Amino acid sequence: MNTRKKTLFHYLEEYARDDGEKLCIYDNTERYTVSETLNLTRAYARTLYNMGIREGDFVGLQAKRRVRTALVIYALETLGAVAVVCHAHGGVDDFLKNTGVDMPLKARIEFRGNELVVLYEGMETPFSPDLSEKSFSVCENPDLPGLIIFTSGSTKVSKAVILSQNNMILNGLDTVRAGWYMPAEKGMIITPVCHLLGLFMVICCIVVRYPLYFPLHIAPDELMAAIEKFGITFIQGVPTSYITAATYKDREKYDLSSLKGGMMGGGACGTEQFKRLEAALGMTIIPSYGMSEASGGITTMSREDSLEDRSSGTGRLLPSVKAKITDSEGKTLPDGETGEICVKGPNVMLGYYGDDKANREAFDSEGWLKTGDLGYFDEKGILRLCGRKKDIIIRGGENISCVKIECALAELPFVNAAAVVGIENELYGEIPCAMIVASSSVTEEEVRAALLKTLTKNEMPERIAFAEKLPLLDSGKPDKLAVKKYFSNG
Repeated sequence: MNTRKKTLFHYLEEYARDDGEKLCIYDNTERYTVSETLNLTRAYARTLYNMGIREGDFVGLQAKRRVRTALVIYALETLGAVAVVCHAHGGVDDFLKNTGVDMPLKARIEFRGNELVVLYEGMETPFSPDLSEKSFSVCENPDLPGLIIFTSGSTKVSKAVILSQNNMILNGLDTVRAGWYMPAEKGMIITPVCHLLGLFMVICCIVVRYPLYFPLHIAPDELMAAIEKFGITFIQGVPTSYITAATYKDREKYDLSSLKGGMMGGGACGTEQFKRLEAALGMTIIPSYGMSEASGGITTMSREDSLEDRSSGTGRLLPSVKAKITDSEGKTLPDGETGEICVKGPNVMLGYYGDDKANREAFDSEGWLKTGDLGYFDEKGILRLCGRKKDIIIRGGENISCVKIECALAELPFVNAAAVVGIENELYGEIPCAMIVASSSVTEEEVRAALLKTLTKNEMPERIAFAEKLPLLDSGKPDKLAVKKYFSNG
């Protein structure tokens, strides 16, 4: 019996052998079958190999939402090189400089318009696939470092997360066992490739075997036109993605009936808001909880779970993942008690690049990853999130959860989105402040009056700011630093 762990390239080879003529990856200008994707992966890998790229070499990639970005990632993983997945806007070096992470890149691959170029040994040349039959070495070990992505830095500086191919592959297989997919899925990537959700889809479409569409732009009208044109059935996104679609004024002009399911993660969504989104979009939304350091998922719901469960929790543990809830001293807590979520399993990162201090702080003495998130498991084994340790406001000695306040705001029928932060206060130490996007004309007093049913006096936002839209990170998550800066300057 062959128990060899398979690399992404092995999965692609098997996919091509079984269903080579099936559509694999496509955008507005390029579309490739599985066999064509395999051949181009080999060809780009051959080009990289001819340049001298070998197993373990770091290669920076400007990760635009394009088919060619996926092909380069597949090629780098084929060789066992480390794809350093950088922002779509600007060059690789500028992006890395902004993160503050110093990294020894062997080469950089960037876009010039719609074409790829490679910066190597001080020269910039077109990066084209080598379609010859020249042989090259293929990586056989999926447990080696294969990808580096950067945390979003919504509340602090970014860190460089090292993931293996196996991290991503097993997480993808777990989503199958967790009931994410229906037969004949057609996916669309709407989050940036340089963030975990986008990168996960790039890998998962090969492992799970569904066609993946790469939209050049993510304006609501263009995404809805693509859903109608290509019969898209499945998406992944943060709550903002679904809110934007549900509140888009021209939504009724498009036939979105093919869209049956979507994974939601990366932010708070209130129970009633969740139900409103499902009703407006006519699809099944699958809540999930994860983080870059866990290569994606930790818990998830499935399509089969009830609306009541899906709207109020983030799901049960994925099959390969273990978790425990701990108190401030690291002691394990029983179900029902709130503490820090700690996880173990083949999904957990290899570590942070070049940051020994962060690595020591991230793991406990038994190798459990400390997520920094607070939550508890209920009697059904469903994880309920309560916020981040660093997203707790300490007002006069009382711990107040930003997530609880955000969910309370999201429950209000006239609130589309909200972000809550703690602002320094001379009397109380910190006070909660909220920025909201309202769907109708409403006053600050009316918002507070509506919150009286769910929040205590100390939890009530001291200041409420109205905005046409929240400041967002490229991942679609609220930019808490920008919100904090707004209130601090006010």
